[in-house]
Parts: sequence; C-alpha cells; structure tokens
Amino acid sequence: VEVPQTEAGQQWWDRGSVREEASGVRSVLSRFTPAEIEGQPPSRGSLYVMQIDCAQELYRDKQVNGIPRFRADWEPAGADGLIDSVIQAVCALPLS
Repeated sequence: VEVPQTEAGQQWWDRGSVREEASGVRSVLSRFTPAEIEGQPPSRGSLYVMQIDCAQELYRDKQVNGIPRFRADWEPAGADGLIDSVIQAVCALPLS
C-alpha cells in the first residue's frame, strides 16, 4: 500500500506482513524510495522491518535491507510525513 508521496520520496507498506506481537507492538515490512535528484542515478530504495507502538505513536527500524538493528531506539515520526502515514495506516488496520 503506497502512502501519499512527499518531497522526500515514496513509501509503501505490506498489508500482509502486519503482525501484532504479544507486547501489543505491531511490525510491518515497508519500502522507501528517495526522490530522484537531478544529475544522480535513481536509488533502488531500502526495505525496512518497522516496529510500531500504536499507543505512543512511536516506531523503530528493526531491520534495514535485511540487516538487524539490535539497539534500535523508539522514535516519533516527527516531521516525516511518510513514516507518520505508515504509522497511522498500520495502527488503523484491524487485526483478527
């Protein structure tokens, strides 16, 4: 599912990958592709496994391109419209 594009680029999240952990935190696979910069080759983007704390609206990247981030800190989306859109969409998704 693509979230609204920003000047930073495009971001998608995989509806089929959303899982709720025992702690209530959700995880989701997402992909970010930065906006093209004139004169530079286009970027392939990066794949992330994000954990989202819906109650506090925080996230952390547990994996980036398949590489674990064991000490990832919880962060607010801040002014990042792409991450905020992913958090809102994933937290609104009803899980059975």
